[in-house]
Amino acid sequence: MIYVFFLISGISALVYQVIWVRLFGNIFGNTIYSASLVTGVFMLGIGLGSFIAGYLSDHRYKKDPRLMLFYYAYAEVAIGVSALFLACLFPYLNSWVAYVSHYQVTGNGWHELDLFSIAFRYLIAIALLFPITVPMGATLTFLIRFLVQRELSDIGWKTGLLYATNTAGAALGVGLVDFVLVTNFGLFATQTIAVVLNLIAALGAFYLAKNTTFISSPVVEEIKDQAVTGSQWRLGTTCLAIFLSGFVGLAMEIIWYRFFISVLDSTRAIFSLLLFVILLGFWFGSLVAGFLERRWKHAAELYMVSQCLFLTLALWQLFQFEHHQITFVDYKQIFIGTPVWAQKWWEVFLLLKIIFPVVALPAFFMGFAYPLANSNAQSLLGKVGIRAGSIYLSNMSGAVLGAFGAGFFLLPYLGMQSSLTTLLVITGISVFMLFISKPRKRSLAFAAFSCFIVLGLTGLLWNTLPSKFILLKSLSGNYTNKEKDLVLSEGISESIAIREDKKSGERTLYTNGHNMSDTSKRGQRYMRAFAHIPLLQLENPKSVLVICFGVGNTLHAASLHPSIENLEIVDTSRHVLEHASYFEKSNQGILSDPRVSVFINDGRLHLRMRDPELYDLITLEPPPIFFAGVSALYTKEFYALAKRGLKEGGFCTQWLPSSQVSGESVKSIVHAFLDVFPNALLLSGGYDHLILMGRKGIAPRIDPKSLMEKIESSSALKADLDRIGMGGLTEILGSFVASPETMRRVVSSTLPVIDDYPSMEYDVLLFNESVKPKELFHVQDANVWCPACFKEEEAEYLLKDLIPYLAIMQGIYHSKVFLYSGIYHNKGFSRDVKIGTNKVAFERLVNQNWYLQSVLGFFTNFYLLENKGTQKKE
Repeated sequence: MIYVFFLISGISALVYQVIWVRLFGNIFGNTIYSASLVTGVFMLGIGLGSFIAGYLSDHRYKKDPRLMLFYYAYAEVAIGVSALFLACLFPYLNSWVAYVSHYQVTGNGWHELDLFSIAFRYLIAIALLFPITVPMGATLTFLIRFLVQRELSDIGWKTGLLYATNTAGAALGVGLVDFVLVTNFGLFATQTIAVVLNLIAALGAFYLAKNTTFISSPVVEEIKDQAVTGSQWRLGTTCLAIFLSGFVGLAMEIIWYRFFISVLDSTRAIFSLLLFVILLGFWFGSLVAGFLERRWKHAAELYMVSQCLFLTLALWQLFQFEHHQITFVDYKQIFIGTPVWAQKWWEVFLLLKIIFPVVALPAFFMGFAYPLANSNAQSLLGKVGIRAGSIYLSNMSGAVLGAFGAGFFLLPYLGMQSSLTTLLVITGISVFMLFISKPRKRSLAFAAFSCFIVLGLTGLLWNTLPSKFILLKSLSGNYTNKEKDLVLSEGISESIAIREDKKSGERTLYTNGHNMSDTSKRGQRYMRAFAHIPLLQLENPKSVLVICFGVGNTLHAASLHPSIENLEIVDTSRHVLEHASYFEKSNQGILSDPRVSVFINDGRLHLRMRDPELYDLITLEPPPIFFAGVSALYTKEFYALAKRGLKEGGFCTQWLPSSQVSGESVKSIVHAFLDVFPNALLLSGGYDHLILMGRKGIAPRIDPKSLMEKIESSSALKADLDRIGMGGLTEILGSFVASPETMRRVVSSTLPVIDDYPSMEYDVLLFNESVKPKELFHVQDANVWCPACFKEEEAEYLLKDLIPYLAIMQGIYHSKVFLYSGIYHNKGFSRDVKIGTNKVAFERLVNQNWYLQSVLGFFTNFYLLENKGTQKKE
């Protein structure tokens, strides 16, 4: 029953960790700094708790070993109560953190959070997480001390079994939190479930403690001073060895994660499944390590060999990985024939099929470390607790340093390939530490020599690989032969590739293997529409905030409006901004414009830090919504923040990722936006690149005469609009998709997206499949946006081409080619489109408009429906 309760405890621990990384991301900003901070404090708290529990348990277990079970139960109660308190406190932390956060100007004039703001984050994370993670770490040591009472012969096996049980629970927790709990219950309810699990474990431990018979006091051996000295030396060297193992293990996890988000995508599912496979490997590895140590009694030798095999196999699996393993054609057919309820589980299986072969076997040998280190260092029965705690603290400290070291130094300065060489060297030092723990043992010397030979040969072979071999291997599946590399760069948050089309010269920004932004004509059309369309409706706009830089298209478009005096760009990645010059032909060196202020920060936190009613326009086109952390920019709470930052009559525009999530999730996002901006409109910047446009206080309205006067007043603005196919009223008004009444009717049956329930993050795991809600596309209500454009008495402004233009777009919006995205295109439906206009109008508009030509290129046959009385003629 002890193992059952510790399994339950492992489930709750990983549920907390995954949830906290997400929630603190919403508070501190969804950046690698926030994730590293929470993970680091989590691990350090666990290690410290294990050490404190070790000291306490060694002094108390002699009186009655059952006290260890009581202490374990008290720790579980402390975890549950503290975690519940923290769950209730989270909603109030946003304003506190923003209040004490301040910017400092760096050498290049950009704004970053100052040292005090960063220090405060560490203090608040420690203050809030240590009361939970310290007792969390204590649970392992209390149970080790309880199980090891009278003799040390089986300590490796007992520690391995206990560690494996908790790790199995952790693996189960990772799987449950992202694929079952959050998607069905939300974040707060998921934390509450974890609290209940802690209390179940506590009640079980109380019951066992009260019903376990205490036989006799454990035997306490008398130790000579010389034996104590030798034992302390072995403990010290073993702690150093497992410290280095922890460093290498967590650094390897960071490198695996960077590799797989480039191969696949930066989704929460990738992180969760990678962690699941690692913990699964730990589970089996610790079990096997305990069994082998009990059978052969060579803990140090086994530890050496396992660490050598771990890193050697990790390098080999990365070396032989090929993108042809990810051939989705057959998988798509299986997926299409699968019942809806099972589709996501097929995707999980397919993702595991990619991750498992690379990670599982190295992770298996990673799991050997803790039980074997315990067996190697434990030689004093009266010091079992403090030594187990010391080893665990050393391991966790190394892991914290490995996570920070890999993320902030190794990857950005050395890259994946050279970082792995560094880990080979560190593993060699770890082997040496184990060797000197028992320097006169012949079997240990032979094992150490063998490991040095294997690590040395591996390092020599590894360094013969071409430069950036591993980076290119991770990215190669996302490129075409029509492009050439201009830049390959590895930074703190992402790997960047900038590629140029060999024929057109168009450039594309790839971050972690994903096509993030480009300079193509179609791409620029919708990105620039985010700024042009709302600013053209304002009398004298002064201030604009752009969240997410991309390649600078939107920011440059805003700068072309003559009245603009202040432009703020906020991005989490300094690395992306540093490469803006590669897109200078498109963005015209916008970052050097004196009106531009650059802020390296999370968009939500920046809005909380700024004064209310500051901006005439807030616009953003975030990365794909299924990327980890991005959903925080699509919630009702975020839209309320944006509205707070707008002046009266100011606009908010945002990309609606209708082709990346399910139709229900599209409705939920629209619902959240409408709750904050009730007079919002839905527009199309280009084909399925939809734009939500809301206005604070009043409904968006176009005065055609005023709008055209603004366009004609600036030659630079007019040239840019002409270039992207929005130089006339027909093209601008032709972007209309739906009125607020239409959207409200369509979304009435769905719930709005809120911070506590970011379900759309899990819509896409491997395949990008979605069906847009057809009823959302209703261009017949365009008069809501421009009443004057449809009044006969104002014939001066009547646009003869607007109605047929909208008819063409309505036909496109209702076609299956448009409505169905991703793998659903394999269903074999026709590429036909029915358009409610006549041939003369159709040909005139298409011949003079490159955008319509581009969009209609998706289709094969055009059926023109011309009204003839009450009938339609095809």
